Amino acid sequence: MAATNAVVHAQSSFDVTVETLPSDGVRVEVRDFGPGTPQLLDDGPIAVKGRGLRIASLLAEGWGVQDRPGGAGTSTWFTLNA
Repeated sequence: MAATNAVVHAQSSFDVTVETLPSDGVRVEVRDFGPGTPQLLDDGPIAVKGRGLRIASLLAEGWGVQDRPGGAGTSTWFTLNA
């Protein structure tokens, strides 16, 4: 979901990092290099866009979005427990 958002919305290159956590979970981070910051939207049940972060907020233990240093894109991350 986060990588798809980078392709569709950032329209730039991106990378994905997956790391194991001491709690037997994982942290996934997608860093893109495009303009703009992802926004958590609530467009209702028939929306065709704006659901990525909503899905992350429902399924993940934690998640976040932050601008990358120097304004070169954003970092979107989420954690999942095993």
